[in-house]
Amino acid sequence: MSLDSAQLQRVVKEFEHNFALAEVTPAEAAVALSWTPERVQRTMQLDSGSDPVDVWHLRDYLHAAVKAAGRRPSFTVLSSRNRLRAVLWFGLRPAPGASRSRP
Repeated sequence: MSLDSAQLQRVVKEFEHNFALAEVTPAEAAVALSWTPERVQRTMQLDSGSDPVDVWHLRDYLHAAVKAAGRRPSFTVLSSRNRLRAVLWFGLRPAPGASRSRP
């Protein structure tokens, strides 16, 4: 899945928005995902060299965390429909720290 610049910007904003909805910090996500804080930041910002699988794992973690906070996750580019495609493209498995139910 290739994203244009507008989609990349939207994903970055949606990560920030969903962190706020979940009321978790990137440091807490790093612990839950067994990642370094730098890996979370690199993934959140979609920096060059960020792994597409990491992007989906962070999305899945946030999706579960937002739901656990009693709120509705909001992802337009990294939507459930596009996640199904990513499963095929990247062989996604459930993200560490995310619920077992597939978003």
